[in-house]
Amino acid sequence: QKSATGNDRAACHDLDLSCHRSVRDFAKTIEGRYPDVYALVCNAGVWIPMDKGVTTVDGYEIHFAVNHLGHFLLVRCLREHLNRSGAKSARGEPSRIVIVSSGLMKQGKLDMEKRDFVREGRKKEEEERPEDAADSGREKGKKKKGRGS
Repeated sequence: QKSATGNDRAACHDLDLSCHRSVRDFAKTIEGRYPDVYALVCNAGVWIPMDKGVTTVDGYEIHFAVNHLGHFLLVRCLREHLNRSGAKSARGEPSRIVIVSSGLMKQGKLDMEKRDFVREGRKKEEEERPEDAADSGREKGKKKKGRGS
């Protein structure tokens, strides 16, 4: 990786956020290879036109799977490792989880009456951009600040 970045500490690992097995395998790789992890930044998203009807190998609508479930599962899988790392940090500060979204979320619509939008997706006019519902993570993050979990 050094030839590409100039940093011999940079590393690249496979992760497909649309596949739960890939997320779990990635988390195990990180735990096994890096004894201390002080930050996890979730900054991935996908947007595909709704009329494509794309679902994942796990059977979920692609946007919901990648933009929400994938990040949620990754955080859950690495949470204890992050907590242990933070407890050992030189300054005693907890590790950080950063969830990134964009202003596109304000354009999204979600029909809460539709029982299975998670698997079926939404109508084209209800399209949600990759980071739509992730903004709620900002508020949750503010509430958890300093708790280390």
